[in-house]
Amino acid sequence: MELAELARHWDAFGRSDPLWAILTAPGTRGNRWDPAAFFQTGQREITELLRTLDELGLPPPRGAALDFGCGVGRLSQALAGHFERVVGVDIAASMIDRARAANRYGTRVRYVQNERDDLACLPDSEFGLIYSNIVLQHMEPRFARAYIGEFLRVLSPAGVICFQLPERRAASPVSASRSAPPTAKTATPSGHAERDENAIGDDWQPRMEMWGTPPQEVQRWIHARGGLLVSRLQDSGAGPDWIGHRYVVTHAAHPRHAQISTATPSTTR
Repeated sequence: MELAELARHWDAFGRSDPLWAILTAPGTRGNRWDPAAFFQTGQREITELLRTLDELGLPPPRGAALDFGCGVGRLSQALAGHFERVVGVDIAASMIDRARAANRYGTRVRYVQNERDDLACLPDSEFGLIYSNIVLQHMEPRFARAYIGEFLRVLSPAGVICFQLPERRAASPVSASRSAPPTAKTATPSGHAERDENAIGDDWQPRMEMWGTPPQEVQRWIHARGGLLVSRLQDSGAGPDWIGHRYVVTHAAHPRHAQISTATPSTTR
């Protein structure tokens, strides 16, 4: 799916059932998420993220943070409690509109719509923390690769990147050479169902594609742009049907590199 089409699908989700599209928890479809409970999940997630980074010896600089794939601001609002400035970027205009409406931090949090396969809207070396969760999994790996390269461009010298990507469906054979094909799902009256890629007309419904990428490939992307894979943690964010990982990345020349554990980058927990 090209980015323009991806934007169309997620803009539709943002207009119809945004909180469920972001966190598809049981019993929340049909605008049944309690907004306070929804945003509280972001607070817990960011608290745990910062604790994990502290344990790795990589507390991020607390100047600016980037929430990539921000949706309605679930994580960027939580990040604003820990960072001086936060930028949330999303492909869908409807999601950005809702994020701006939910913003409780005024000019300290800025939301930007971006449909490009780069982050030219953001300056070099700007962010002490770049975080992206359950976002890159919804786009083709060629786009995920481009954005990860951009994360390294906009990361400050002492900054930290943390992003999530699934590897493969749990029932799929292990492959170290290529990405798993997408699983296309759509929000239909009967719930999540597989959908024909070519459906058109009145039958059109927004769908979520899920892509898996082998860790070896992700590591090549990181190293090709001057990054260092510090840790790869097991992650269940893509759901029980997927094997997934959370990657912690710095610049190879990170000033604390000499103090980082000598454990291999592929260590999981």
